[in-house]
Formats: sequence, C-alpha cells, structure tokens
Amino acid sequence: MLAQLGVSKVTHVEPKDKDCKHCHEPMTRTGLKDVTHKIHYEPATFAIEEIQSHKYKCTCCSHLESPKVPASIYPKSYLGDSLIIHAVMAKYNDLIPMERFARISNRLGACILPSHLI
Repeated sequence: MLAQLGVSKVTHVEPKDKDCKHCHEPMTRTGLKDVTHKIHYEPATFAIEEIQSHKYKCTCCSHLESPKVPASIYPKSYLGDSLIIHAVMAKYNDLIPMERFARISNRLGACILPSHLI
C-alpha cells in the first residue's frame, strides 16, 4: 500500500558512545538494525523517510544496544513531524476537516486514516 511512495531519505542513527555500559569495552556493529518508516510531507507530495539505527554488540560481554530514534511530535506514529504539522495547519488555518484532509492525502497516494490525525 505505501510501497508506491518510495523512500526519499535514509537517516542513519549512530550512538553517541560506542562503549558498553556494563563493562566499558568497545562495541562493534552487529549487522542487525531497527528500521522505522514515517510518512514525510513535502509540498504536494508524500514520501517515506526511513530511519535506520544499527545495533551494536559488545565484544567482551555480548551486550546488545541500539541508539534511540530521534524524538518525534507523536512518538510511535507512522506519521512524520512535517505531515502532522501540515495537518494541524490545514485544520486550524484553512479550516479543513480531518476527514477531508485524509481523503486528499489518500488521493495523493498516502493511506492515512482520519482517526490517526485527530
């Protein structure tokens, strides 16, 4: 359903400190990663922003760690900050009901439910 949008930008999240919190030995990249997709708004178009955070493993004690994903206006939502801001501006500045905003978004290729916007 969202595959037709394509991925416009990939952001790699790296930890600030690559030393193990338990034994303080250096950690190495495991090859595992967490991938988060958010629908990102660009004027008159929608795209998916992929945020990758690589997992790191301690070579000494095998402790596994993944850096935190950047903060978001609505955590754990698939809606990106720019889309949320655009929806709020449309609702309060342009007086567009969220049901209509969702229909417009769906017509442009982003499957957004009105209940996710309210």
